Amino acid sequence: MDDGGNAVVALPAPPTDGYYNVYVNGVLQEGGLSTLTTASLVLATTAAVAGTPVVLEVADFSTASSTITVEPTISAPTITVVV
Repeated sequence: MDDGGNAVVALPAPPTDGYYNVYVNGVLQEGGLSTLTTASLVLATTAAVAGTPVVLEVADFSTASSTITVEPTISAPTITVVV
């Protein structure tokens, strides 16, 4: 099911500028234990019985852009310790 409760009929392509996470029964799976294509999601994890929740999270940043033209200055306060 997708976020709207509809049956998933097509999987997203694995992002080249992003990542995907797979959760089985609410547990994040180790990277490399799954393979995503537009046709399938193959899990190389422990056997999951029918009905086990599997969540696929895909983040694609290929169309992300920034309007920052000058890098911000980041500073942290310093603490002086007197002994």
